[in-house]
Amino acid sequence: MSFDFKLMFVFHGCMMILFIIGGALSVRQELEFTSTLLVVLASLSIRNRRISGWHWHGVKSKDVLMASGIVALICVFLYAATPQFSPLSSRFLPWYLAGFGIGAFNVMQQLRLVFPSNQAFLADCQEAHGQPRVAPPPLPVDPQWQRIIRATYHLLFFVIWLGFLAFFYHSGTSFRDGSQIPTANHPDAVTEHGKTVYITHEQKILCDKLELFTFVGIPSIILGGLIIHFLAGVKLYPNVPTLRELLAKRQSGS
Repeated sequence: MSFDFKLMFVFHGCMMILFIIGGALSVRQELEFTSTLLVVLASLSIRNRRISGWHWHGVKSKDVLMASGIVALICVFLYAATPQFSPLSSRFLPWYLAGFGIGAFNVMQQLRLVFPSNQAFLADCQEAHGQPRVAPPPLPVDPQWQRIIRATYHLLFFVIWLGFLAFFYHSGTSFRDGSQIPTANHPDAVTEHGKTVYITHEQKILCDKLELFTFVGIPSIILGGLIIHFLAGVKLYPNVPTLRELLAKRQSGS
């Protein structure tokens, strides 16, 4: 892992600790702690870049477009949780900050400001005598059928992710706006965290459909990804070997 990737895990771990202790600090204290932590981590990252001789080599227009898309998706993801968990609550603010940290790292990675692997980071650095490091050789191009399967899988993953967000948001708004007592317009009961409210029949039907889509889609896309990667040999996870690669490595070692 690159140094920046490790710093991201430090930030995420601190946010999870704040989330676990459950509002022991005020919102202001959590924001002050997070701001201080970001300054310290950024200082460490800058120092490491100066020592390594890192230089930003720019991005292409498609990278900027992808980064903008990531920003939009993170905003949608965080907004979908607001009906159930207010970001103004000290209990749930760390969760939003953790999501912000992951999104920010992905945006900076798309802009080639940070890298998950140390090898990729060093490719943008210079040697002590000023000569640029040699970039790693380009990866071999996969067959077209593998690219089609990979693109289809990513599209389905995105659709299921959007379905989960829709379920998360709709169930949250329905529960938040539900009636405390059953009425003619709010006959269906919904219970969350020991509290029961009553929502409209149309809301209940939509919630049930989105829930079914989510709880069938998520395990299916995970299982399908494992089958596609390990058995079919279409690499979905770049740093994870397929079954064929594992067998070839074992045979070469023996």
